[in-house]
Amino acid sequence: MEDDVEHLWRHLEWPGDRKLVALARIWKATNKANTLAHDHEVVSTSKTSAEIYVHILQASLEQVRSGIPSDLLDDKIVLTHFYSAQVLNYEIALSLPASDVISANDFRRLDYLFLLLQATRSLLDTYLSLTLSEVVGYSMSLIRQVIRGLSVLYNLSAIEDGAWDPSTSRRPADVLAYFEQLVNRMGRAHMKLKSASGMGRDESSCFSKSVDCWNSGMPRWVEALARSSVAPDQRSCQR
Repeated sequence: MEDDVEHLWRHLEWPGDRKLVALARIWKATNKANTLAHDHEVVSTSKTSAEIYVHILQASLEQVRSGIPSDLLDDKIVLTHFYSAQVLNYEIALSLPASDVISANDFRRLDYLFLLLQATRSLLDTYLSLTLSEVVGYSMSLIRQVIRGLSVLYNLSAIEDGAWDPSTSRRPADVLAYFEQLVNRMGRAHMKLKSASGMGRDESSCFSKSVDCWNSGMPRWVEALARSSVAPDQRSCQR
């Protein structure tokens, strides 16, 4: 794939190829982050080792970003995918246990949690700023990333850790407010897709299914947030 991407970059055939190459490079970094974030050895490793992984992945993302033309860095689709990759990178901080005695590693872990919060907010805010046409045009890849981002924000809001105040997440990024905005946006995207494609009245789409899944989980999210407990499993919404 890498050879194909570089070949396409050197032999652009239409203007959209530049954007395609930028997305492919981000996807490559995302896949690397996703593999490491879900690797059992990484999740259960020491904080020092995890810091090395985060550093390597962040360096990879910055290298990708430096190679993206400046005009594409303002493209909201490109930015949404880039922020999603950052979320995957820093998400490992949620798996690292806090120490009984505060150490330098704990401060770095808190730094990663703050960076994770910032990346998650950027991901959700950028997605919500997309036009309905853009939302529909990049439906599945973006929906999966947004669902993951919302789940991460939820965990940041409900995490039980003496060194991390959950209100740190709730003040600047109320997960339930994002929840409502995303449900509204998905509902509107479904109606636009339905109108454009001639779907039947009772036909569903990835957008309407996401809305149904999120609405069914909303009461559990509200209850769990009130208790600051572990977030309910929302993985079924990603299928």
